[in-house]
Parts: sequence; C-alpha cells; structure tokens
Amino acid sequence: MIHRLIQYRIPAAILFFVILGIFLFTETSLTRLRDAGLIAWTTLVILLIFWIIVFVDMIRYKIYNKTFWILAMFLLPYLTPVFYLFQRKRLRHLQENKFTTD
Repeated sequence: MIHRLIQYRIPAAILFFVILGIFLFTETSLTRLRDAGLIAWTTLVILLIFWIIVFVDMIRYKIYNKTFWILAMFLLPYLTPVFYLFQRKRLRHLQENKFTTD
C-alpha cells in the first residue's frame, strides 16, 4: 500500500489535504465526535488509515533520523505524513550511506 502512496504521492497529498479540509469544514472537533455525521466519521477514518500506513512504514524501514520523524508524526499529524512521502526515498538513501566514507 505504501508503494502506491509513494508512486502517486502528489495525488495522495492532494487527496489527504482535501479530506482533511472536508473534516475541518464539517466543524466537528475530536471532542464532539458523538454528534458528528457520516461525512465527518468517514473522513476521520480515511485520515487515520493514511496516518497509520505512513507510521508503520516509518517504523518498519530504516530511515535517516527516524526518531525525529516519529516525533513529528505526533506533533504535526496533518503535515508530517505528506512530507514523509516526498522525502522517503532520500531518507532511506541517507540511512544506507550514513557510514560510508568518500
């Protein structure tokens, strides 16, 4: 699944922010989910699935500065997954070449 997100990272990023905008547009906060409608619940579930896929990928693979990215997922949960998709290839390359000498 993560390979599809990486392959289509620009449409995935646009879709992520559109779904986030829909969730925020419904004026539903996380404290009032009991009163939320079907659209709010659907968008929240999609955002959570997207977030979990990226989070599991961060944990599973060796990436450069993994601690920073995992902390960023919790501190900036709406921005980090999209930035990670764009930087993933570079982060894996940096981790592989971390200890090589020129």
